[in-house]
Amino acid sequence: MSHVSIDWLLENKIIQVITEGDLALDDVRTVSNAVIDHINQSPAPLVHVVLSEEKMDSLPKSLKAFSEVVEFLRHDRIGWFLIYGNTSHAPIAKFLGTMVIEMAKVRHRRFETLQESLDFLVSMDTTLPTVDEMLNQ
Repeated sequence: MSHVSIDWLLENKIIQVITEGDLALDDVRTVSNAVIDHINQSPAPLVHVVLSEEKMDSLPKSLKAFSEVVEFLRHDRIGWFLIYGNTSHAPIAKFLGTMVIEMAKVRHRRFETLQESLDFLVSMDTTLPTVDEMLNQ
C-alpha cells in the first residue's frame, strides 16, 4: 500500500513530495503529473522539487517504464531535484531513481534530512527566503 502527498513547501517555488510504502507505476505517474501541474501554475522561472524517501519502501523495478513516467524531470522549468531520507532499506529504489535522474540530466542531490536539503537549496538559489522562514510560515 502506498501514500503520496504533493504540496507547495514554498508557494510557487518549492514543491514537496512525500512518499510512503511501495510505489506502483501509476503512483509515480500521478506524482509526475501533479508536479508538472504545480510547475505550470507557478510564475517562477524555476521550480524546485524536494522528495522524501523516509517512508518509501520500493519503486517500480523496470528502468524503462519508470523513466517514461517521470516526465516532470524533463520539464523545462525544473530547478533542483532534491531527495532526502534514509533509503538504506530500499537500495534498488535508490539505484533506479538515481539512474533515471542521471539520464534526465537534471540538477539533483541526495541528503539525509529535509533541513539539509533546504540548507543546500537556499545556498544555490538566492531568491529563496531562509530555511527558518520557509519552515515557520
